[in-house]
Formats: sequence, C-alpha cells, structure tokens
Amino acid sequence: MIRSFRCALRGLVRVVREERNMRLHLAAVYYVVLAGFFFGVKDPSAWAALFVTCGAVIGAEALNSALERLCDAMKPDPSPAVGAVKDIAAGGVLACAVAAVCVAFAVFWGRPVPPGWLGSPALWAGAAGAPFWIWFTVSIKR
Repeated sequence: MIRSFRCALRGLVRVVREERNMRLHLAAVYYVVLAGFFFGVKDPSAWAALFVTCGAVIGAEALNSALERLCDAMKPDPSPAVGAVKDIAAGGVLACAVAAVCVAFAVFWGRPVPPGWLGSPALWAGAAGAPFWIWFTVSIKR
C-alpha cells in the first residue's frame, strides 16, 4: 500500500514539474483558498464544494496529461484520431474548470470585501508568494 502511495505521489510531482497547465491550476487553487480566508468563508459545505471542484480539475488535468503521453507513445506521428482523443480529454478538463469557476462564483458572490484589505501586508505576501514557488520550484526538470 505504501508503494502505491509512493507511485501516486511520484506521478503528481512529475505532472506538476512537467506540465505548465497543472502549475496554472495549482496557482488557481491557491488563490481560491486565499480568497476563502480573505472573504471569511465559514460554511464547511462551501469549503467542501470548493475543494471537490478544485480536486476534480487537478485530477482531470493529471488524467489528460497521462492520456496525451500515452497517445504520443503509441502513435508519435500526427493522426486525426489521436488529435480527437487529445481534444476530447482537454475538453473534459475545460468542463471541470468551468464547473469550478461556477462553484467559486456561487460561494464568493455577494460577500463583502473586508475593510482595509488593500493595506494588509499578509494578504499581499500570500498573494505573491506561493504561486511563484509553485511555478519555479517544481518546474525544474530532473
């Protein structure tokens, strides 16, 4: 069982390192969580909806990346059938991402902006820090 988790973790690290879109999705997840704290989301079901949809996007992107690699390994030359498979998989990621944006709007719409939010150093540090770490640190190919 531990070996299975190790393989899964290795796959996640690989997709984060090698796929630009995965890093963009992770940055979006980070900002969604930051927005949740910023807007004071307290409802556990709202957090659950945000995490489930974010997880669906991350999972869909990982499966899309795996499918693209499998297609490229099986048929390195361009093929209309392989192109269609890749497009359909990318469409699945897009559908998950659109659903996640809709859930985020449902959770955050109408919430008041906390007073003094522009002057909060913690907010600006949080907003700037993690996505750069995600982008540069894990994108190093080894």
